[in-house]
Amino acid sequence: MSRPDTIPCFNTQNSPKNSCRSPRNGDCPLYHRKIHGDIPFIEGRRMTFKFMRKVSAFAVVGLVLVLGASDIAFGQQNRNRQNRNRQKAEQENNQRRNTRQNRTSQRRANQRQNPRRTGQNRARQDEAAKRRAAQNQARQRSQQAARRRAAQQQTERNRAAQRRSAQQRSERNRAAQRRAAQQRSERNRAAQRRAAQQRSERNRAEQRRAAQQRSERQRRQVQRNRAAQRRAEQLRQQRRQEELRRRADQRREAQRRANRRANRDRQRDRGRGRYQVYNRGQQRSLQNRRRNAYRQYERWQRQQYERRLRELRRNKRQRRLEYQRRYYQRLLRDRRRLDRARYYDSLVYDYRYRRNGRYYYTSSYGARMLRQAMQYGYEEGFRAGQADRYDRWNYGYDSSYAYSDATYGYDSYYVNMSEYQYYFREGFRRGYEDGYYNRSRYGRNYSLFDNIVAGILSIFRF
Repeated sequence: MSRPDTIPCFNTQNSPKNSCRSPRNGDCPLYHRKIHGDIPFIEGRRMTFKFMRKVSAFAVVGLVLVLGASDIAFGQQNRNRQNRNRQKAEQENNQRRNTRQNRTSQRRANQRQNPRRTGQNRARQDEAAKRRAAQNQARQRSQQAARRRAAQQQTERNRAAQRRSAQQRSERNRAAQRRAAQQRSERNRAAQRRAAQQRSERNRAEQRRAAQQRSERQRRQVQRNRAAQRRAEQLRQQRRQEELRRRADQRREAQRRANRRANRDRQRDRGRGRYQVYNRGQQRSLQNRRRNAYRQYERWQRQQYERRLRELRRNKRQRRLEYQRRYYQRLLRDRRRLDRARYYDSLVYDYRYRRNGRYYYTSSYGARMLRQAMQYGYEEGFRAGQADRYDRWNYGYDSSYAYSDATYGYDSYYVNMSEYQYYFREGFRRGYEDGYYNRSRYGRNYSLFDNIVAGILSIFRF
């Protein structure tokens, strides 16, 4: 039997289909020689290889099963990964088994053809077996290390779980202790509060009883005092009424005498054709008396102004507050004008007017001042009515500071202050009504109609 020029390659890196066709001293990584030896030895080696393959396959499968069983916490992902690894290992084992079977069949064919290379193949097979054994040992060591790591990780997880459970138990115990302590402290505080409330209730009850007793004693004392005061007041009222009646009788008698004298004087003056005339000295003394009376009235004006200001601020009446301030400023300027005013000589009372059933006499300057008082009153009343309408306040002209004052434009030369205030208030009342209802019944453009002035003040020269 002739030797073949090419030898089948038993290198595991080459598949059976692509057998090495290198020459006898070719370039194959494994040194090829003709196989010599007996076939039984080769069959034993082949059985050993098969057994090793089965053992390695079983070891791989067992390792996968051990790894899958050791870590249950990974769940379905680890099982899927193990299944994929198992399928891959089985595929690799099937490929290796097919490869080995092909190589075995090739070796058998080669042994039948070239029995002389059996020793060389045996040596190569021993080396390959050693390498595979070393690889299996390394794989086993890596698997053992992985199992140890997995066991350590499981141990660590178990320890961490034990620590967490221990911490949770300790936290629950501490929380229970805190709750118990809080409940005890709450019960103690509640008991203390109840005791304090009971003590305070008893004290308040005692204080109320004592206060009621004191108030009862005070009430009785007040009643006795009031009864005494009422009796004393009744006596004083009786005496005062008697005194008032007596004084009224005296005033009526004095008024009757003065009226009789005035009538006699007017009849005498009318018969003689003369009027009442004041010279320079008489006019100065009359003016001084009126000015002194007006100065005394100024202090009351200031007090009333401040009181009305406080009341308007409290009621938040902004427009009335502004109006009152402007009126007081105009009043101060009018006082400065009064200080610079002049008076005239030979003041003649040749004008007469009637009010409340009586006749009053004044000069032409006095008549002009009374008409001016009504005009000033109408103007100020119109502004006050507008302010109350803007503030949405109730109708009330007599609550205004300008109405109670009624001295704007007054000088102390020609008429009494009471006469001036009367006609100022008459104009103010009509101006307030027009300003509050926004109409022109008594005047227009801050001025009274002439017929209204003539109806209020009927003054003429006699």
